[in-house]
Amino acid sequence: MGSTDLKKFVKLEKICGGSIKESKVLNGIMINKDVSHPKMKRSFKNASIILLDCQIGFQKMESQTLLDVKKGKNWENIIKTEENYIIFICNILKSFNPDVIITEKGVSDLALHYLYKKGITVIQRVKKSDNYRISKITGGTIVSSVRELEVADLGFAGCFSVKKICDEFYTFITNCKNVLSCTILLFGPSRDVLDEIERNLQDALEVTKNLFKNPRILPGGGASELAIQNFLLKKAESLKNNNFYIYKSVAVGFEIIPKILIENCGIPSIQALDRLKFFHSNNESFFGIDGKNGNIIDMRKIGIFEVFSVKIQVIKAALENSSMLLRIDKCIKGMPLTNIPNKTKRI
Repeated sequence: MGSTDLKKFVKLEKICGGSIKESKVLNGIMINKDVSHPKMKRSFKNASIILLDCQIGFQKMESQTLLDVKKGKNWENIIKTEENYIIFICNILKSFNPDVIITEKGVSDLALHYLYKKGITVIQRVKKSDNYRISKITGGTIVSSVRELEVADLGFAGCFSVKKICDEFYTFITNCKNVLSCTILLFGPSRDVLDEIERNLQDALEVTKNLFKNPRILPGGGASELAIQNFLLKKAESLKNNNFYIYKSVAVGFEIIPKILIENCGIPSIQALDRLKFFHSNNESFFGIDGKNGNIIDMRKIGIFEVFSVKIQVIKAALENSSMLLRIDKCIKGMPLTNIPNKTKRI
């Protein structure tokens, strides 16, 4: 998980309509695509899938070509040659007996008609990122040319279906053996609500990713900050030089987090903070503030924790910024006012 890009393997799909409670996690992939032909099948069990990165049809030349046709029969031969090539490509695809063909490029009308007659469903103009995710869960290989296609390149899915949700069609590929990607369906009454849910869910996914990188947690609710404060105050008592003031100042700074949490709950901060310090002085290091009602409680009982790696990064950043401000403040203080040139001019 540490090297996993969440954007590639976890995709959020927002559907405007329905209730938030209808949101769910799909054991597979959903893409906002419909079948390319209205009469093609929309549901398969144990479907074999071909993944392509090329056009199914007669490919146009990169450079413009002028063709001088003097007889109508010659023009008919050119059209017939194009049709024969498309049928030849479709016969190659049919020889692998696929149920579904998914391509990132377009498919000609003749090819769609021919594949429909053969009972093959086609999904065209799929995003490259979606095609990559489909290849991961189906075990298939994305092929750039139909002629290079092999049996080992086929992918398989336990269930393939196309469903209509609200006013749009969505393709579902689920029940695959290689579950390396998933889709989170978010339902909501409006776009603004869906955007807010998506932001919160992205934060939760990042927290999960950090936990996989470093699976250590700390108690939340200001418990960790007060535990660090107690340690620094005890350390400061053993010092007899100027370092005593440094340790004490840093310890006082850690007190601001639980104080703000208490104030956000709407209760007197002085009394609650004194009670919380009393628990920590008795080695009750897991006690913190319950953000819902302002009660002082063991964080393990209500399940409020923070990621260790994030907490360390926040503390490091705070200390570095404080040191930078102190250095700047010292430089400004050392500049005598008499040496600053007065460049203002009177008009």
